[in-house]
Amino acid sequence: CWHSPEYYYRKAASETCTEHHFVTEGGYEVKGVENPYFLSEIFDLNKCGVFLDGGAYIGDTIEIAQKYIPNLRLIYAFEPNKETYKRLIDNKRIKRTGVKYFNNGLGKQEGEFRFTNDDAGSRISDEGSEEIHVLSAGEFVSGLGKDELPDFIKLDIEGAELDVIDSLDMFIARY
Repeated sequence: CWHSPEYYYRKAASETCTEHHFVTEGGYEVKGVENPYFLSEIFDLNKCGVFLDGGAYIGDTIEIAQKYIPNLRLIYAFEPNKETYKRLIDNKRIKRTGVKYFNNGLGKQEGEFRFTNDDAGSRISDEGSEEIHVLSAGEFVSGLGKDELPDFIKLDIEGAELDVIDSLDMFIARY
């Protein structure tokens, strides 16, 4: 009997993950599961070595990746919010080896964009009071060597996920 990937995700998440929450320094309460992305019931985590984290926030997902992906050797951490980026690079719980930090957003095309700074809900917005630099995800991966290409991509970029996926369409189709 075949089930959708969502079925297996929900089943694995409810059976193997524990309730988890924390409160950010800005008072934002994050609730969910400890490991929402790296479920060995769905992914062969032993085959993962390069992780691209779009919307790295304060490094919480990087901490989890470093715990659950046994052969992790390289991480690309993208966080466009200047204040959050500082907290990301200051996060003492992240093992520094192999982590490359980028104070940029990811998108379909490179450029300068208006940005609303709202802690974990920060996003590109015409009403934003700040300006950020966004890199084209497709151009970024096309500039990487074969051993540097991501084999696990996590995007939490407040509605711009499809733009990044569109930018990566050739990479995704090939790999």
